[in-house]
Amino acid sequence: MNKLSLNFKYSALQILYWAEASTVFVYVGLYLQAAGMSNGSVGVTIAIANILSFAMSNAVAELIDRKNKVTSFTASVFLLGLKILVSCSLAVLKDKNALLVAILYMFLIVFNLMSSIVYNKLYVDIEKSGNTVNFSRARGMGSLSFAVTSAILGALTLKFRVFVIPYICAGICLMQLAVLFITGNICNSVSDEVSGTQDRAKGLAAFLRDDPGLCLLALGIAFIFAANNTVNNFYYVVIENAGGNSASIGYVNFVLALLELVVMLIYGRMKNRKYPLLLAVSLMFFPLKFAALAMLKTVTAIYFANILHGLSFGLYTPVVVDFIRETVAYSDSGKGQSLVGSAASLGTFVSTLAFGYMFDTFSPKTCLLVLALIAALGVPFGIAGIKRMSGKQ
Repeated sequence: MNKLSLNFKYSALQILYWAEASTVFVYVGLYLQAAGMSNGSVGVTIAIANILSFAMSNAVAELIDRKNKVTSFTASVFLLGLKILVSCSLAVLKDKNALLVAILYMFLIVFNLMSSIVYNKLYVDIEKSGNTVNFSRARGMGSLSFAVTSAILGALTLKFRVFVIPYICAGICLMQLAVLFITGNICNSVSDEVSGTQDRAKGLAAFLRDDPGLCLLALGIAFIFAANNTVNNFYYVVIENAGGNSASIGYVNFVLALLELVVMLIYGRMKNRKYPLLLAVSLMFFPLKFAALAMLKTVTAIYFANILHGLSFGLYTPVVVDFIRETVAYSDSGKGQSLVGSAASLGTFVSTLAFGYMFDTFSPKTCLLVLALIAALGVPFGIAGIKRMSGKQ
């Protein structure tokens, strides 16, 4: 397939996926509050969603690695169908039943998180087949899409309230499904090309037992993203405490995504990428970002502090996918990508459950400092895992 065409189609999938992710995550707290939930209840909902995502993502990854009838294409189509169904149900329900809204939104989060891992696996399949895709640029365009969507949502939620979100999410999922069917030949042809050369995949338990370095890295990621995703889920509390409103949430996310895009584009143009070093550096910037946010008192200051977001999350996102692609056997690549991706969900389960109540009880500054400490605890585990995995190459 033409390289330009392949890059364009894969980028289109990332652009639409991250537009969808913006609708799901940017206003999750405000949406559930509008349905009648407290910060503590929001935390419980998000926590359960993340533990379900961890379990279901790794189960689907194992099925994909076995190369039965489940491929990245079929998994993506199925997940999109579920997200459309859930979004339509939320649109009809609005705030009529807080418990049912929470359950539906919980599964919307689960299916969205799973889709991200499936698209990362598709990238690995494309590279294995001998084709090339600029993942960093495609993911960067996804961040730009996230930014634009966040800014638009900021205006729309002010005018129509947060209950407009399910309509937008369903529409984006429909567009994504259309693009996926157009690009389906990529998924199918890649699967055919690599299936004949694939080594026998290990079961999940054997895979984890044989790669302690990956387990250490996943543990570090769990700690770091326990803090990172909790900040994201309760960013509305931080911004409101600094004097912002719902529009400010969209605008701050716009700036965050632009910073991600800049770093990802720079990473994509690097000729000699030292994956272990770059991944370790990105991990170390996470606790610094949270500590900086804790010290700031205005929305303007928050914009400047988020420069550290580009050096942490913006760098981490492309480099971790490439690092796993280089260090984990292709036959187990689905499980490898899923483990590091879903490790973030595992950490988020614990922290969001606790911090929903902490944000109800303590100041945002206190909560952010505790989260910075949690992230700092994960850094040495992550670096130890990177060293062990690099040593086996």
